[in-house]
Amino acid sequence: MIKPQFETDELLNKLFPSMQSGKNLLTDIQIMDIIRKARKVPDRHEGLLVEGIAKLVSGHFDEGVTLCERSIQLDTHDHVAWLNFGVTLASLGHHSMQNDLLWRAMSYGLVDAYLKALSVSAFWVDRKMFEHVYEFLNRAGLINTSLTETQKYEVRFMQELGSRLDFISPFATIAMEIAEAEHLIVTNSHVSGDAEHGYCYALHIDESDPDKLLMVNDMALDKIISKGLHTLDCVTLFVSESH
Repeated sequence: MIKPQFETDELLNKLFPSMQSGKNLLTDIQIMDIIRKARKVPDRHEGLLVEGIAKLVSGHFDEGVTLCERSIQLDTHDHVAWLNFGVTLASLGHHSMQNDLLWRAMSYGLVDAYLKALSVSAFWVDRKMFEHVYEFLNRAGLINTSLTETQKYEVRFMQELGSRLDFISPFATIAMEIAEAEHLIVTNSHVSGDAEHGYCYALHIDESDPDKLLMVNDMALDKIISKGLHTLDCVTLFVSESH
């Protein structure tokens, strides 16, 4: 979790398991208590953030989005608000909304937003986002000095795919579209294959029902055909995280 300021620390820590899992792990009484305390936080933008996230995880999506948007507009340079809002959106299956949020955050020059966008671009094989992030980080001298080992791996992963990014990216987009439509909880992704045998963009999901897995994979095939991508040597595959 992105470390918050003092007044919001305890409240966001209580919300974090739900923010991360995409499931409300709190009782109605606990949610109400968090909202009540959030409304007393002296810094209004922090209080709005906590209340908004509480609304999001408890199923009041539109109200939660409105509150979080009010929070980030009150302090556009608070990366805590941007990133925790985005993490919650993604865990609830709204990945394109998280992407849009990251683009907006990057427009304010927030380094933490660029670092998060690096991971998101690698997850969804998003060439446009990756190139924008890499240019900024390289110009700022952060590529060789400030990246974690995981982030360095993400850079190598995207660079090694190179020109194949444009080839594979539409299949990742199909996976995102289905994940959003079916409210799937995504846990990981990977690209496998080679030029001789073809490629596969696999999205790992928290789903063990074989009928559900068959359904989403059938949806992927239908989308590949409808988008005219069936002649390319690449597929979209949903994989159960339990396997």
